[in-house]
Amino acid sequence: MLGTISGIDISTFNSAESCLEAIHQQPDLIILDYYLDSINPKNMNGHAALKKFREASSKSKILFISSKINEGLLEEYQKYRAVDFVLKDQHGGEAIRQRVESRLM
Repeated sequence: MLGTISGIDISTFNSAESCLEAIHQQPDLIILDYYLDSINPKNMNGHAALKKFREASSKSKILFISSKINEGLLEEYQKYRAVDFVLKDQHGGEAIRQRVESRLM
């Protein structure tokens, strides 16, 4: 779905670790899912990744997505300057698309 946004170069990664290896490219926007470690528990979760991304790249905007909302996590996302949060529900895909377009166009 995101690949259809014209004029935006999109790269995807299977883990936060692989994305961190490419962070030197200074992306304009990182879309980060809290449950990055759901398939492989050895991978860092989105919360840990957010901290690492901020250490490595202060310029990139971060859009956080998750299937669950938690006030404590929202405060943490704001602390580490996540620009927005999208709840993954039946409207999540369109909400992500709208946020990407508004942040980058």
